[in-house]
Amino acid sequence: MKRKNAILLILALLVLAGASYQLFKRTSLDFSDDEEPFRSMAMPLKEVAGNSYMDGGSVSLHVTDANGRKYEITFPIDHYSRDSHPTAFQGNIEDWGSALALRNPARAKAIAIQLLKDHPFPVTDPKIDLGVDDVNEYVRRILSPPPSDVIAQIGRKIVNFLDGP
Repeated sequence: MKRKNAILLILALLVLAGASYQLFKRTSLDFSDDEEPFRSMAMPLKEVAGNSYMDGGSVSLHVTDANGRKYEITFPIDHYSRDSHPTAFQGNIEDWGSALALRNPARAKAIAIQLLKDHPFPVTDPKIDLGVDDVNEYVRRILSPPPSDVIAQIGRKIVNFLDGP
């Protein structure tokens, strides 16, 4: 009887370990159904960095994939739209003539938000003061839609107030 209980205990522990692994493992993003440049990115990504421009809110996403190729996706600010970043371009903000407009900017923004969330990028320059320690978190907040309910808006204001000026 003891041997049977020991075998059952080992099997239960193996099932529990497998379930916890599946629950806590990082899932890799699948871009095979998305448009370029996301489809070309070799996983796992080496580096993901957000950047903001001094034009009132435009941001960009810089990605280095597993093969060392670099990609840049730019989200220009639109002050007259309900969505602050309704368009997305593959390329640098200065290259408007040659930058390719992405067909699905909402999906590009969702991918950018997820990548910025999964890959922290700490501020290492003491002269830069964004009010946050992570540049990617700052850019993610700019791209993220504002909370729709009043409680979340109040919570965001309290967090911003406690973070300081």
